[in-house]
Amino acid sequence: MANYAVRKYQETDMQAVLAFMSKVTDISGVNLDIVKNASIVLEDERVAGMVSYENIAGIGVIRYFIYNHYSLPDLLVNMFFGLYSEAKKAGVNRLVAMVANPHAYQLFELLGFSEVAYSEELHVSHLMEAENSAVMSINL
Repeated sequence: MANYAVRKYQETDMQAVLAFMSKVTDISGVNLDIVKNASIVLEDERVAGMVSYENIAGIGVIRYFIYNHYSLPDLLVNMFFGLYSEAKKAGVNRLVAMVANPHAYQLFELLGFSEVAYSEELHVSHLMEAENSAVMSINL
């Protein structure tokens, strides 16, 4: 049986996080400063999920939200609660996510996010070009 843990990213996690991210993206484009804001799910010491944000003037824009399809829903919820707590400590007033997938929309809704109007201050207009995309937010 696997051992699971949810916790804040630590510098010693760098290689494990990059190995995990390399399965879904070109890691040469990964912003390591944003990774430092991550909350991670570990499965037997391997990263099985992560969510992180970029702090833009007190708004935490979610940039990396990646998880294994078999991750337990409770772990994803705990991962987000860890992110909420750490973001609040860092002076973030709200978290914002750009969502283009109906399943992701439902997940963010379950996590307490609600749809809001897009704002240019987020500097992510290219993300809003996708059909059915939405901006979702939660105040901390």
